[in-house]
Amino acid sequence: MTSIASFLSVMTEKNASDLHLRVGVPPTFRIDGHLFRAQMEPI
Repeated sequence: MTSIASFLSVMTEKNASDLHLRVGVPPTFRIDGHLFRAQMEPI
């Protein structure tokens, strides 16, 4: 299980403005106005 702290750490590294979490889908980050799915297992 991945913690919210690790998601926030990735956001900081990638300079993401938003984190989108949805059941059955990998976390998605908004970076420079574009959405990118993380290369992780679905939540």
